[in-house]
Amino acid sequence: MTYKNEHLINQYKILHKSKSGYGNGYNVNTLNLKHLNKFLLAYSSKIILDYGCGKGDLTKYFNSEIGPYKCYGYDPAIDEFNNEHKDKDFDTIVCLDVLEHIPEDEVSALLNHIKSYDVKSLYFIVSTRYAKTLLPDGRNCHETVKSKEWWQNEFENIFTDQNVVVTEQKKLNQIRVLIHEN
Repeated sequence: MTYKNEHLINQYKILHKSKSGYGNGYNVNTLNLKHLNKFLLAYSSKIILDYGCGKGDLTKYFNSEIGPYKCYGYDPAIDEFNNEHKDKDFDTIVCLDVLEHIPEDEVSALLNHIKSYDVKSLYFIVSTRYAKTLLPDGRNCHETVKSKEWWQNEFENIFTDQNVVVTEQKKLNQIRVLIHEN
């Protein structure tokens, strides 16, 4: 099962090419890696998929600077990372600032696609505010801006056999979602 919205992917290909800094939102200078690293260590994560990795700053950082990790990036709008790596056995999926970019009526399909990797733990950050950036067709990049409760319901409906913990980070206008085996 693959999630593909070709129009949306093409919008992001154009955006990435036209704005050199776009897709670097989670570079190592702005991301607080302490909580993420603690999560990865707690679940003995060694092989990680950075799902929706943008230009791959976090993926590259994990592979060169930190911990005992091998990280693969996937982003369908970036040629370098347009490989889903379905042949790999991942321990954890990290998905930072991705889900809000997906149209509301496609969120469940994308979460099911992520679930199909069958990993033991998942770490999400989801923005709960509109973006400053617009897509080339005029839509806001953050298409699905919803409450903590809405997102929690989405995750719990998909990851029914795993423990789902959703916390709101109001000052950052985001939620953190941790999913792991029961």
